[in-house]
Amino acid sequence: MAGGAAGLERAMKALCQQVDQAIDEGVNLIILSDRDIQRQQAAIPALLACSGLHHHLVRQGTRARVALILETGEAREVHHFAALIGYGADAINPYL
Repeated sequence: MAGGAAGLERAMKALCQQVDQAIDEGVNLIILSDRDIQRQQAAIPALLACSGLHHHLVRQGTRARVALILETGEAREVHHFAALIGYGADAINPYL
């Protein structure tokens, strides 16, 4: 279990670094998607990816410079959408 948590932490750090770099290059729309996940790799849960990235950007002082758009198969109920918006998603595309 600890290996899984460490892998998830590494994935979140990599996501935050990629978005920081994209912001530095002038990107202002960030699309987080779990559409093309593979059997060998699990997706970061949508709420964790969105909220973790949102709070990282707030700490960096760059949150107002970008919109977070979430494309996920996880959001199916009103509560899912409310939680995602409450934790930083600006738009949600539920593809299932």
